[in-house]
Amino acid sequence: MEVDGRLGHASWTDVQRDGRRDRSALVAGRITLRCYWTDLVPTGCALAGEVGQVLRARGWTGAPRPCGPGCPVGSTSRAWDIAPR
Repeated sequence: MEVDGRLGHASWTDVQRDGRRDRSALVAGRITLRCYWTDLVPTGCALAGEVGQVLRARGWTGAPRPCGPGCPVGSTSRAWDIAPR
């Protein structure tokens, strides 16, 4: 996972470099999950659920752990888990 932001992306050339790296990784069978600070700070639990979905779609059989009581990741309904079985 990459937390993206302004650091390292000062120019269009930097953005293009990231795009080339990500496409190259896809060709090799790897993915880049890109998120931003605004995904982490107010909605970190939702992001954890999304990462869990991506991992399960790629064969992971685990489950993300909740950060505490009331965390949506710990929901007994497993609403976060939409990956096919």
